[in-house]
Amino acid sequence: MDSSGENLFCFVLILNDHFSYNEIYTFVEKIRGLLEDFDAKNVAFIPTIKRIVVTFEKEFQSLAAAEFLSKVENIKHILFLDPVSKDVRHLTVPLPQRLFLISPPPSPPENWESTEEKQPAPIESNNISVEEMSYMLIGKLAQPGETYQLIPAAPNTPSVILSAESLLNEENEPRKTK
Repeated sequence: MDSSGENLFCFVLILNDHFSYNEIYTFVEKIRGLLEDFDAKNVAFIPTIKRIVVTFEKEFQSLAAAEFLSKVENIKHILFLDPVSKDVRHLTVPLPQRLFLISPPPSPPENWESTEEKQPAPIESNNISVEEMSYMLIGKLAQPGETYQLIPAAPNTPSVILSAESLLNEENEPRKTK
């Protein structure tokens, strides 16, 4: 990649997990001090995932800093990011060789078998057919303004309650929705 200053060169420091709240901020300040010698353009700490993102103007600076930091205790990994142009101010489509990181594979893995889905469990509390349930719903919907318990709760199933509302207001005109 070009090291003429048109691109920014970044890497991510992945820190060990054993830090306490105060220790991690002390360690980040130590890293900032170490990176002053390498002219780091930006050092950003992301506390929720314990990562430090470091940006450089020149590629050789980022490589030298990464080599130096690889010897520092409590840094688990150093991941290099693709160079980014200073002019780009929006997200771009990932490079083709990186698409696999966000896309599912084109086909299932070798020897993969789908599982058969089981039939839905019948309602145990009442032996009501679908047809009977349909007629019951139609009958209850014809009487708006009341709440009906269609199926009582069982130990392993919730109850089914129907609340019917009128679609007309007091003057028998269609009610306006919000």
